[in-house]
Amino acid sequence: MLKRLREVKTTLVAMVISEFWYFWRKIDQAASKRVKDTMLDDAWWERVDITIKIMDPIIGFLQFADTNQSILGEVYEGWDSMIEFVRTIILQSECLEYGTSSDAFFTTIHDMFVSRWDKNSTPFYCLAHSLNPKYYSHEWLNG
Repeated sequence: MLKRLREVKTTLVAMVISEFWYFWRKIDQAASKRVKDTMLDDAWWERVDITIKIMDPIIGFLQFADTNQSILGEVYEGWDSMIEFVRTIILQSECLEYGTSSDAFFTTIHDMFVSRWDKNSTPFYCLAHSLNPKYYSHEWLNG
């Protein structure tokens, strides 16, 4: 939804500055002011862009993991890669959310990832990961 919102940004901005916005403004002045202020707020659009960038690796990981194939070992690798991609995006964009540094912002997101992972990480999954034949090849062990 955020991607679509970003795609129609120009139209939304044009809508809130048009003369026809006056008619909607009469219906609910507080809501129309809030919508207009949001659409014209560059900082808000920057947060939307950063959120989209952060969500891309997460969505990519979920799409990768949504399969009927046996890929448990790859899921572990994909999870670690996804976290690293998110970290890189946050540190490169220097996003300062709620007055915190990008390191603190990443730590908050990382804690959410770890909390979610811990709910699904059981000894059974660890055993299945360790029994993945990929990790017993000479190429992988020597790499």
